Amino acid sequence: MDLKDIDVVEKANEGFSMVLKHPGTGEDTDIVIRMRGFDSDAVREAERATYKKLMKRKETANTADQLEALRLAKVKAAIISIEGLTDGGKEIRTPAELDPYLSTSVGLVILEQVNSFANDRANLFQEPSRD
Repeated sequence: MDLKDIDVVEKANEGFSMVLKHPGTGEDTDIVIRMRGFDSDAVREAERATYKKLMKRKETANTADQLEALRLAKVKAAIISIEGLTDGGKEIRTPAELDPYLSTSVGLVILEQVNSFANDRANLFQEPSRD
């Protein structure tokens, strides 16, 4: 096997797709999130920048808040585009359009699924299946 066949950074930079699951049923939705892997250059840079920002704070920060800030930075940097997501008929296609929703209960569903999916490197090497 050639080393390039297991290069997670290259695959993470290329990106991959995740079909969002309904939080109540676990079934596939029509929402597809195109994302970078957590090993991608963009995500690692966002993580480093957030870590440096947190370290410069003068006040003592709550460790849980710091970990959540790092997780949020990674997920936001990972998302490339969104298909099939709407709010009252308005399409949400970009990370910037999704950003205001990330602090809501719906955003939590997306954050958790993107975080879980991106943490599994095996997902870098396959396209999503729809049941």
